[in-house]
Amino acid sequence: RMAEATQAIEHAIAVDPENPWSRYTATAIYLDLGEGDAAHAVAGGSPQSAEGSRVLLALHDGDLAAAWQAVASGATRANNLYENWGEAEAVRDHALASGDLRGGIDYLERRFDLDGVAPLEIRNFRAAAYLAQLARAAGDERRAAELLDRLEPAIEASVPVYGTGYALRTLATVRALRGDTDSALATLAESFRTGDLTQWWYTLEKDPVWRPLASDP
Repeated sequence: RMAEATQAIEHAIAVDPENPWSRYTATAIYLDLGEGDAAHAVAGGSPQSAEGSRVLLALHDGDLAAAWQAVASGATRANNLYENWGEAEAVRDHALASGDLRGGIDYLERRFDLDGVAPLEIRNFRAAAYLAQLARAAGDERRAAELLDRLEPAIEASVPVYGTGYALRTLATVRALRGDTDSALATLAESFRTGDLTQWWYTLEKDPVWRPLASDP
């Protein structure tokens, strides 16, 4: 119901134009609608909303260096500690593209409590999957396998409590990283069917886990 969502968030902005969180949410909605110019315009409505939206807009524009710089500046934490759209993705993607795997690993471990002691839960599922991918790229297959082994049951236990949002899509990523492509695609389709569509464009057009499959009939 994206048209209704757009009307609601534009009304919220009109009522309280200085609230940066409304503009941040509107930015995400417009990107999900494929309206990049509108997303940039609404994000730029206040200094704080412009700062908070930097990572998501840079990811959408394919500027991984800018996305990483925005993450490092703390931009994703401008509004809310956990509504950090694009943060873990930007870290993973920049690390893979730049070759700075250690920097990406260190950031994800520190930011998302992924030192091996803290539990895996909905707030760090995606970051843990990306950490596994970076660990594998760095040659640490044992660490990658350990994270993937822990993630699948943790996600499955979370769904009855917190729902499928941010869970099934991550489970699909876990299965893709295990090399189980058929199961991964089926799980990804299920996640979209349940309505977990936020930043669908990133998953289908940008995510290095899924991009190699785009040319596979």
